[in-house]
Amino acid sequence: MKTGRKAGRKKIDRRECRKHADPGLRMRRDSGLLSVGQLDYIVRTAVRAIGHGRLLVLYVYSREEAVGGTFHPAFTVFQGKNDFATLARREDGSLAWRKAPFEGLGGYGRFQARCALYTPKDEERMWRFCGGGRTGGSSPCCPSRGGSARKGGWKGSGSRSGRS
Repeated sequence: MKTGRKAGRKKIDRRECRKHADPGLRMRRDSGLLSVGQLDYIVRTAVRAIGHGRLLVLYVYSREEAVGGTFHPAFTVFQGKNDFATLARREDGSLAWRKAPFEGLGGYGRFQARCALYTPKDEERMWRFCGGGRTGGSSPCCPSRGGSARKGGWKGSGSRSGRS
């Protein structure tokens, strides 16, 4: 008999997650998000098969570091339907697991308000994974939506020219 977890609930395999912690993504230097001073973080997304399950991976980049040409995620959140695991990059470059969900990463409230999704595809991928589609609903598995990006939940993406 399982203890501590509900039957059928899979635990996220942290060892496998570490292999997906830094995908080596780059950002375009002419992206408008890099020049928005009100933003602290830029979020990119991916859905990966990790440890026998599908996980939404949120790569959270420091905007200031990205402007300087450093493209290593400050946080990588591995989000399942009912569980999450968060990997944080320390100042010395090492990685450590944190118990904070996406909304709790900044140490104080409204972390999501200081973030923006990099492209419209990142937004679509996140909401599709959460089961709400692009315009409908929210899910407890994902960062709270508070409306669409255009209604004040997430800030808009950096792709203003329609490219992604």
